[in-house]
Amino acid sequence: MANDTTSHEYVLGRSFRASARLNLQHYLWTQELGYLIHPSIPQEGKLQIADIGTGTGVWLLDLAHKLPLTQLDGFDINISQAPPAEWLPSNVKMYPLDVFADIPPDLLGKYDIVHIRLFMCVVRNNDPELLLKNLLKLLKPGGWLQWGELDLQSSTFVTANPLLSADSLKDAAIFPRSLGSTDTRMDPSWVPSLPEIFEKNGLRTVSCDHKPHSLSHLPFMNDINVMTWEEMKDSMNSKDAQTYASILAKFGEFNEKAQRGVAMNIEKWVVVGKK
Repeated sequence: MANDTTSHEYVLGRSFRASARLNLQHYLWTQELGYLIHPSIPQEGKLQIADIGTGTGVWLLDLAHKLPLTQLDGFDINISQAPPAEWLPSNVKMYPLDVFADIPPDLLGKYDIVHIRLFMCVVRNNDPELLLKNLLKLLKPGGWLQWGELDLQSSTFVTANPLLSADSLKDAAIFPRSLGSTDTRMDPSWVPSLPEIFEKNGLRTVSCDHKPHSLSHLPFMNDINVMTWEEMKDSMNSKDAQTYASILAKFGEFNEKAQRGVAMNIEKWVVVGKK
């Protein structure tokens, strides 16, 4: 039974479908950007790297074979979506961790690189500073933080044919954000402020990349968006969930008729800072 979103620590799901969404999202993200670790970050030597909110662990697993001498540690409040420990590469480990709570002493100042991605629907009250302060505790002096997000405020709606309407897609995208007054995770606005937030907290911002998705990938991004919205629906109260189910069904019918020619484009942001 669906509950009020304010009672959920995580507004998305952890099902097989949710894991497939995370993996597709990762591969599209990586192909669009062309890197796992930003080129400005040194990758030589026996490094220790932490992936926060690791989910299925797919980012670490892609990295494991490129950096075989590097220790790669994945952290998530729930590691049930990651492969069993017996199937992980020898340089990859997964650990449960609530990154909003006190950081365990054995992790303080341990990592050369900390990677975090897509926490815009996790951060509460449009304020990522508590999270950032804990990420900094994980870093060694001189360590690097790579933070990737989608900026929902940059969303644009595009059609392959000027005769097509994006109205049903707009309705699907806007409905969760209309609930932002009760749960700001549904309508995050802090992403473009990350470089300034880095500087405020003592990180030197080395790079800030942001760009929309390529047109050829937009149908795949639409698949990811709809799966995300379905997961959000399951965390809404019963009245909102019922309303949203109707909105999503309407868009699904229209999108099929439009031959997947209607899409939402959202800017990807990657901000790199040095401690």
